[in-house]
Amino acid sequence: MNRSDIKGKRGIDEQFRSEYEVRYKAMKVLRSAKKYMTLRELSKITGIAPSLLSRYINGRLLPNKATSERILSEVLDREVIAQILLKRITYTKFGAGSVYDISLAAGDPDLLYLISEYIAADSGEDFDAIITPEVGGITFASSISLVTGKRLVIAVRSRPVEGSYIEIPVVRNPASIEYYYLRERDLEGVRSVIIVDDFSVRGSTIKALAEALDRRGVAVRNIYIIVGLGDEWQAIPNTKALLTLMLY
Repeated sequence: MNRSDIKGKRGIDEQFRSEYEVRYKAMKVLRSAKKYMTLRELSKITGIAPSLLSRYINGRLLPNKATSERILSEVLDREVIAQILLKRITYTKFGAGSVYDISLAAGDPDLLYLISEYIAADSGEDFDAIITPEVGGITFASSISLVTGKRLVIAVRSRPVEGSYIEIPVVRNPASIEYYYLRERDLEGVRSVIIVDDFSVRGSTIKALAEALDRRGVAVRNIYIIVGLGDEWQAIPNTKALLTLMLY
């Protein structure tokens, strides 16, 4: 076998592997989505017969590449993810408002997987790291890091005891300032990032992180909030919420 034959075989192998990965991912996405949706609901979303979806989910048949791409496009849709996410959020009336609890979603491996695949598809490959503030967003950002293979960088609340760092003040109100810290060593070689947080109302934390990274010369491609409360956070450029809830 000559060199051109070897290169040709490698190309075929890589193409086959890439196609298989897409088909396998579609099966995994369907399996996770089936935990929250009926076959009839999935059929309405994908346009695929329930009986065929059942065969995909049970592993009796792998969808072909074109069908797999359709499954990924239709199921990994923000509205679909939002519907599932809403089922895993609880709220309690507190005075004139409500207190929302996302802990069920944060502890749900299938939902974490769907959220991570959605963000991976939406953000593309053009970023080097995922930035998340301590504490709320860590579970979601960690899952996204595993799916995308991108570095996870946590903005910590405690001042690092060694090494250089970026201090980021977050103004909550005129009488309250909190500080986050990014270690310089964690940002070595990082040119562009996405930011992930669990909840946001005013967007103070993600805005302060984005501005600090911009001053350092790191481009913020997108900011993802799992649940956005109200509409103030929407004023921050390139910010998306998987689920938006109004404040009452």
